[in-house]
Amino acid sequence: MSLYHRKYQMSFRKLFSLLGILLFCSYPVTAEDFTGRVGNTTHTWIDLDSTSIDDSQVYSWNGNGSIINKNYLEGGRGYGIEEDVALIHSGSSKPVIFFQWQVCTACTDEEGNEKPLSNLSIQWSDPYIPISPLKANIIYGEWNTLSSQKIIYRNVELDYGKPFIIDPTRDGFKVKNGSWFVIAIAFDDFDNNTRTIKAIPTSKPSHYGFPYGEIFSSYLNVDGFMWMGVGSLMTHGIGQSDSITQDVVLIEPNQPTVSLFQWNRSTGRKLSAKTNGCNYPVKVTYKEWDAKEDEVRSFNITLNHNPQRLLGEVFGGGDPYEEIPPNSSWILVKIEGETFQEKCKLYLGTDKSRKEWHQ
Repeated sequence: MSLYHRKYQMSFRKLFSLLGILLFCSYPVTAEDFTGRVGNTTHTWIDLDSTSIDDSQVYSWNGNGSIINKNYLEGGRGYGIEEDVALIHSGSSKPVIFFQWQVCTACTDEEGNEKPLSNLSIQWSDPYIPISPLKANIIYGEWNTLSSQKIIYRNVELDYGKPFIIDPTRDGFKVKNGSWFVIAIAFDDFDNNTRTIKAIPTSKPSHYGFPYGEIFSSYLNVDGFMWMGVGSLMTHGIGQSDSITQDVVLIEPNQPTVSLFQWNRSTGRKLSAKTNGCNYPVKVTYKEWDAKEDEVRSFNITLNHNPQRLLGEVFGGGDPYEEIPPNSSWILVKIEGETFQEKCKLYLGTDKSRKEWHQ
């Protein structure tokens, strides 16, 4: 059975559980070369003070996903590649979910016809739940300039069949095939229903009447930590490029930070982490993609330039990595780091990564 069908079946089972309850990277943009428009106003990015974090709104991590340019995966299909979903559980207070998205301006459909997918559609995907639309704050930016360059759409209405479409060009970003963006979808108010939020690339433009985004001038506060980015490791892809067997998030100094990763694994694979040289004390929290808050596990470790195993199938030899059940295919990882005084790069990779990852 394919990974696509496994994840679909899991979502299908959850949907019927709900029915029973209810009766049922990229081109870097710099402050110097940014000349985009928000509404009718030409604007430039504002470099943020690294201590600027919004303590008035603390959001709670629920999940994350990824959408990777399928042309780079030589036939890869399914969740985590062509589309993805993130689950928000009932009872969540100020939940936030994340997506990593690689733009594909040179995609083709299955018949070989050109079909550029340069925009991203976001909506909730639970058609059989008779509940009202959601209002969310959507914050996004390029992966490598997120600390200083972000756009926010406030109080966006998300409803089934009525997607909100992100168009980076409309927001002033310079986009090319393979550009990487990271997106946060945060809810100030949330009802007591389990919701599935879907993100899927599209060629459709932003609808007429959509508001323009604003520059977001502070960091997003996630569980008391400053959001740094989203990564993914889609190990069912072919090759060794970023977001297939390894990925990276840039870490800013002077604040406790948090980074999110999604890891798609098959039997025998292990997950490791390293930095570009800094000593980075972190708390690693992990769960299956649809697990609730009380179903997570965590441990502490200090990362450095040497790859260290985080997660695997078995314990052994005193290695400081945690056991993953053999039937777990989609693992979400949250890495919270202590405050330190230097910029850092955080890398995650699998045992199928390049040689420098091998132990």
